[in-house]
Amino acid sequence: MRVKLTPIRVVCENTLSLALTGAEQEVHVRHTLNAKEKLKEAHEILGLANRLYGKLDGMFNRMSEIKVDHATLTEYVKTVFPENPESRDQSWISKVRDTVLELAESGEGAEMAKGSLWGAYNAVTEYVDHYHGVRRDESQRLQSMWFGSAERIKKNAFRIAAAMLN
Repeated sequence: MRVKLTPIRVVCENTLSLALTGAEQEVHVRHTLNAKEKLKEAHEILGLANRLYGKLDGMFNRMSEIKVDHATLTEYVKTVFPENPESRDQSWISKVRDTVLELAESGEGAEMAKGSLWGAYNAVTEYVDHYHGVRRDESQRLQSMWFGSAERIKKNAFRIAAAMLN
């Protein structure tokens, strides 16, 4: 038996392979004399995951309660998507920011979280998952969303939003 923690929802053989490759924590349990100990270890790991998800739930709920005005939203988006001083053309970053600001107002589910930190964070994740890198083929986009540049942007957006809770 294998117990792995992964954020990937397995829906087919391909996502199963990806989930098994990308999971960092894993417990193998062979049907041997120490299987009972290994099952206990797996249970502890799953308990840690449940506590982590409980903490995240609390953070997400707090984000939904934090109201952000347009100026704060704009500053958040600028922090998540900073200008690149080495780039000659900064117009692309303005387009990215404008798209994220628009998604905060009218993106998928925006009406439920508009004007909140949760809505701002979700606008970033919607942009990254559905607009960032659209010229790539689907498998490259998925790889980026789960393990590449898109994942790093979402993690950074989360860290920035979490810091705003304090």
